[in-house]
Amino acid sequence: MKITWKWLEDWVDLPGRPEDLAGLLAMRGLPVQSMERGASFDPGIVVGSVLEVARHPDADRLSLCTVDIGSARLSIVCGAPNVAAGQRVAVAQVGSRLPDGTKLRKTKIRGVESQGMICSERELGLSEESQGIWAIPGNPPVGAPLSSVLGSADPVIDVEITANRTDCMCVAGLAREVASARGTKLKPAAPLRAEGPGPLPDVAIENPADCPRYMARVVRGLKIGPSPDWLSRRLVATGFRSINNVVDATNYVLREFGQPIHAFDATKVGGNAIRVRRAKAGERLTLLDGREVALTPSHLVIADSKVPMALAGVMGGLPSGVTDATTAVVLESAQFDPALTRATARSLSIASDAADRFAQGVDPEAVASALDATARLLAEVAGGTVARERIDLWPGRTERPEIALSLHRLVRLLGLPVDKDAATRALQSLGIEAAAPWKKRDGDEVASFRVPTYRRDLEIEEDLIEEVGRVIGYDSIPGRLRVVSTGTEPEAGSSPFDNHIADILRGFGFHEALCPALVGEIPPEARYGIEDSEIWEIQNPKSRELKHLRVGLLPGLIEAAGRNLHHGIREVRLAEIGKVFRATPPPLGSERHEAALLLAGQPDEWDRPGAEKDRYLELKGAVEALLGALGIDSSRTDAYHEPCWKPGTGASIRASERRLGRLGEVAPSLASALGLDRPAWAALLDVAALAEARPGKRTYRPIPRYPASKRDLAVIVPTAAQHADLEAAIRAAGGASLDEVRLFDVFEGGPVGAGKKSMAYALEFRSPDRTLSDREVDGLVDAIVRTLQAKFGATLRGGTPASRSGGAPS
Repeated sequence: MKITWKWLEDWVDLPGRPEDLAGLLAMRGLPVQSMERGASFDPGIVVGSVLEVARHPDADRLSLCTVDIGSARLSIVCGAPNVAAGQRVAVAQVGSRLPDGTKLRKTKIRGVESQGMICSERELGLSEESQGIWAIPGNPPVGAPLSSVLGSADPVIDVEITANRTDCMCVAGLAREVASARGTKLKPAAPLRAEGPGPLPDVAIENPADCPRYMARVVRGLKIGPSPDWLSRRLVATGFRSINNVVDATNYVLREFGQPIHAFDATKVGGNAIRVRRAKAGERLTLLDGREVALTPSHLVIADSKVPMALAGVMGGLPSGVTDATTAVVLESAQFDPALTRATARSLSIASDAADRFAQGVDPEAVASALDATARLLAEVAGGTVARERIDLWPGRTERPEIALSLHRLVRLLGLPVDKDAATRALQSLGIEAAAPWKKRDGDEVASFRVPTYRRDLEIEEDLIEEVGRVIGYDSIPGRLRVVSTGTEPEAGSSPFDNHIADILRGFGFHEALCPALVGEIPPEARYGIEDSEIWEIQNPKSRELKHLRVGLLPGLIEAAGRNLHHGIREVRLAEIGKVFRATPPPLGSERHEAALLLAGQPDEWDRPGAEKDRYLELKGAVEALLGALGIDSSRTDAYHEPCWKPGTGASIRASERRLGRLGEVAPSLASALGLDRPAWAALLDVAALAEARPGKRTYRPIPRYPASKRDLAVIVPTAAQHADLEAAIRAAGGASLDEVRLFDVFEGGPVGAGKKSMAYALEFRSPDRTLSDREVDGLVDAIVRTLQAKFGATLRGGTPASRSGGAPS
């Protein structure tokens, strides 16, 4: 959450420097993510007075301005439509630098020399948007440096707030923490002058469970206009856009108290009545964003005597909203049921700051203080008069919860001695009051403490102990090495077989990836054969990138590879084992486990010199090694194609006539759609099929007693010939003595000729009971060559098959 230094200083005395404040908050469990010092201005940017505005002689939309900067009169060409004589403006002189680093130079615009620039708030870094030049409010001295007029920059501090500390998502909450840490009190709020006459609207709550508290005030005599400079700057610095003084006041109080405030145009509240009720069937409402929604009895609305005016806690309605003609408003501050607000926002796909706050739960006691602060601010910035009376209905008021605290347990969990008075003082500094004094009980001392309404996260005794630890200081807890017994627990969400596969792949040099199960639009190449009805779609996704449950692991790995390569990683070797989902059969759909491997980039030359650019064989080798490590020895690959693979590279991996998976080079269109701009090779394996093909018992295979005879065989075959078919023919012709067949090279072009390719195999022959003679091996190789010639029209490349030495293990 972003907050400015001076804004926080309005609430509590701060330490000397922002760095000291950051350290203080960090020790309270509220680390500061960043600090922005704000814009600093070049001395050459000064206050100027516009003396004259004339039309540019050669451009209808440009003005030629004469500007007095005290030391000189400058002629400046300006394109802003709101420049006018008599304005005080910020002038960047030639040679000065803007906050973004741009250096001003003397230049000609449409033939007329411009001796500087009249700046907008955006150009000065004071706002993200601007509609023209910045007319400086008040009457600052001409020629004065802009930095002296604006004062020192107000640092912006971004504090990281955990989800359970909703009380700190506002200025008041952070101020309470600072006051507790420094042992001081919060500064008192300015008094509210409520002296205007009535009447007030008639308010009724239909069901206290839907709306435990509802308050309203009326402010009359308003003048809608831009907010003062200090207000708009604080809002812009903390992430809001300045709109007008009324809307800005409600947003300011939201950031200050964490309490959403809504303003109705008082003249548009029909019958001067407000009803907090459920919507009626058939009612409709046009929201502030222009969208018309159909309401149902599941929606809570704020209605007048006839029609709905707002979706309670979610968004206001356009017909009752504030416009430039508004002169009186009804301010609403309320507490709505969090679950009901959340359900309403989700059912209508509405995201708003108010809905987020009410869904988390608001402080019922802050409802009043936020309402009065808004009324006071409107009287200040919009010239309004606050009605003397106010509406306060609190039918859902409950007693603050109490939590018992054991002194013995406090000391034991914190690991340091804490006396009961120190514990009481620590809790009281956070607004946690003692409900009952310390009493002796069963050799211990116990006291009860009353939880403040803004601390919804305090529920059990351990929460109070943590608060005592935060106040005393985590650095006060001594570090001790304790002897504890630990047990092994299986990793949640994954099976032992999944973990075994992951261990093997990590051993092969793959990095395990964990990609999100929620994905955006699934490319057509990655959902081949999967109908729309088979894909789970989230009804109210947080973003378009998180709208579907994934149907495969490949897209996530491709995106991860692309990110890594774009960040300078030379080679990517990724593996993931995870769930993929289908929406069929209804109603619960189905899920299965998939393993995926992906190679992309090029290995380091020092690591693997001479590595091939085509990494298909490397990937296939990794898959075969994985199958071997699982005990699946009898597998084969067949030609296979689907759109996710580059044509001619897809292969199916089978064992016992069951498909275990498929592999190939990723289709360039799929890779490009997912942000990968270079070749990649991937394998997708069905974990259930692997588990079924895995033998129940691993059979012992004795170490060979006799040496192997090795031959390299290179044949030229038609381009359409498939490796799987060639391997099957080689194994059949080689008989029982052919122990291993490995494809180690594929070559096309050059001397091979058009329509042909060279495929080189490493063959290993071995007999279990004797050493094979060269004549026997040559005869088997000749039989293989004849078979390949007969079936594929193969011819030998490079003469007779080469012999390689082999031997038995020593």
